[in-house]
Amino acid sequence: MLLSLLILINILVFGWTKALTLKSALKVLLGSLSLHWAFYAG
Repeated sequence: MLLSLLILINILVFGWTKALTLKSALKVLLGSLSLHWAFYAG
C-alpha cells in the first residue's frame, strides 16, 4: 500500500515537472520564433 502510494506520488511529481519544463520549453521556442519573425520583418 505504502509502496504504491510512493510510486504514485513519484509519477505525479515527475509528470508535473515534465509538463512544466515542456511548457517553458514551448515558451522559449515561441519567444525565439517571434524574435526571428520580428527581426526578418523589421
